[in-house]
Amino acid sequence: MTKERNYVLFDLETTGTVRGYDQILQCAATLTDSNFQVLDQINLRCPRFEQADPFSLSVRHKQDNPSDARLTHYEMIHRIDRTFRDWSSATFCAHNLVAFDDFHLRQALVQTLHNPDLTQTNGNRRADTMLIARALSVLAPSVLKVPVCNGMASFRLGPLVRINGIRFEATRLHDASADVEILRQLMIVMMTRAQVITEMLIAGSQRGAVDALVQNHPYFRYTSVHSGRPFSRILAPITTAPSDPNLLVVADLAFDVDLLRRMDDVSLADAFKSSPRKLRVIPLDKAPILTAVGAFVTEPRVGVSAATLASRAKAIREDRDFQSRVSHFMRRAANDGAARDRKLHIPSISQRNEEIAASFHDLPWGARRGILESLDDPELKAFGLRLLYAEAPECLSPAEREEIFRWQCGRIEKDQDVPWLAESATVSTIASMIAREDADENRRLRAGVEYLAALRSVATQYPHGRLA
Repeated sequence: MTKERNYVLFDLETTGTVRGYDQILQCAATLTDSNFQVLDQINLRCPRFEQADPFSLSVRHKQDNPSDARLTHYEMIHRIDRTFRDWSSATFCAHNLVAFDDFHLRQALVQTLHNPDLTQTNGNRRADTMLIARALSVLAPSVLKVPVCNGMASFRLGPLVRINGIRFEATRLHDASADVEILRQLMIVMMTRAQVITEMLIAGSQRGAVDALVQNHPYFRYTSVHSGRPFSRILAPITTAPSDPNLLVVADLAFDVDLLRRMDDVSLADAFKSSPRKLRVIPLDKAPILTAVGAFVTEPRVGVSAATLASRAKAIREDRDFQSRVSHFMRRAANDGAARDRKLHIPSISQRNEEIAASFHDLPWGARRGILESLDDPELKAFGLRLLYAEAPECLSPAEREEIFRWQCGRIEKDQDVPWLAESATVSTIASMIAREDADENRRLRAGVEYLAALRSVATQYPHGRLA
């Protein structure tokens, strides 16, 4: 069994779901062989990091400072980085990886001066089992039973594994280590029932395979979910967005493309909003499920003839004026739609800065401050200074400590129009929870309110207060 065929199944528990502001509290991961037999495991926890969203923890996690969390946030992320490197190359799998786990992991890695592309480089691949399960429900519907919740298909891990006969302790759901074991069982089920299709979907969702399919096929099948309902459409590429080459604009070939090509700007905008959408944007770097039409014998029947599909795709491919107008429209709409969700940027690390960061991690804390001056990325340098403030503040000058403390106070005092969970929203949520919980839980929640009050008191007393 070659190492390249190994899998790393992982799950994260965080302080919340706000991208860029919430923090990883637990990471569990299991290394398996291609038959999903366990080779190695980790289960790491850390307490709250002072620079995370100061308010989210008191609401969203009952064990936000677990007693077994002996690692600091930095130490935990560094351990994850080293372990995942030791386990490479492998296919890194998580349930809802693209929308949640991968973003939070990449964010934590870069903010601790590690390479955020760890799971996609050095021969590694990514696989989102939620996306794979959704695709199977359309392309091979007999493979998995899909639970229905409130009239819509649910691909959440708990209901999905339960209806497919996988037993688990409900009380341990949303504990990362338990979720990883459930995920391992789900992978066994999918591979046992449809190994060839599942492996094709995993391989096809890699960025290189996605690019190759778009470049080599005049049209293709796109499988996803909308409002809880899986769907599959036959699409043809038009152009990439000028503001982001990862965003591919496509046309639905179920519609008359001659009408699409004659649309004015107002009608183009409506075409992106119609149901089903005549035009849509596909993020190529988010592991979309794109497959060649006819790749699976069990896939849905195409309601348009192959000749018509080819003719419509050719008309789009040869209409440079239409492509230009769509490109121009996307440029003007760069702050709307799909582009809006991409404003939170996770910087990459150049090879030079990655080598400098490696030296940073290997040195004693007292020698790390000087290393930061060699970084040519000011954002990475700021992350490094905040790391020192959290781990070894004595290594910073009084002015540097004061600047970071001022930044923390500013975060705490802001309560309106902020992307993180603000104090007012936190207090309101806690109040509603107190009304529903038992006495022990109420004591914990009230302690959370007192903690928030202490944070607010310190911040508003700046420069005389100090964060605990």
